[in-house]
Amino acid sequence: MDKLIRQWPNQKKLAVLVTVMFEVWSDGKAPPYSPMTTSLKPGTVDPLGISWSQYGGKTGIWRFMRIFDDVDIAATICLNARCAELYPEAVKELYRRGHEIAAHSYTQDLILPYLSLEQETEVIQRCVGIIQGAIGTRPAGWFSPVAAPTAHTAGLLAASGFLWHGDYNDADLPYILETGKGKLSPSPTVILPIIGRCVRVLAIFTTFIKILSIISIDRKRHH
Repeated sequence: MDKLIRQWPNQKKLAVLVTVMFEVWSDGKAPPYSPMTTSLKPGTVDPLGISWSQYGGKTGIWRFMRIFDDVDIAATICLNARCAELYPEAVKELYRRGHEIAAHSYTQDLILPYLSLEQETEVIQRCVGIIQGAIGTRPAGWFSPVAAPTAHTAGLLAASGFLWHGDYNDADLPYILETGKGKLSPSPTVILPIIGRCVRVLAIFTTFIKILSIISIDRKRHH
């Protein structure tokens, strides 16, 4: 594939893609990782871990919205559909402010390779219905939890009307994938290959100090 971008609009030399993973876990469950250095035994209820997983919906996503407003950025928000049930006002506000809402399974621990074909189909359709009910329009993009699709995922997404997904990692630029059930674009809007990640990190570093200053001002403003 020799497709190249030789020039960005308005003579810009660099494009930075901003994606936020807005995630929640099933009721009573915490992420398998934690800010604590010592993990609990499997099966142990972890109240701190559960509360940490809820920070994004209660606090973090609103801070992101303020920062994006300050720097005039529209982001792609990949959210578990459960977020739209738990934090409907946040999801509506994200959409109202012009951010793209993409689907990210129902919860972060509902991982597609562990499901049957029938279960995977149901999960995708359920996510579409919940997000459409929350913001009034269907999501155009999908990103699987832990970036783990199945052999069926792309076809199911194409058949469901999705335009792109972020589960493949084999190109710098979007391209059209013929799934047998419709066309889909594996889009690096969400997940970038190794070279793309390096560029992205360098670009983030160029604005890192500015973002830190915005966060500092934001903290003073709201505390």
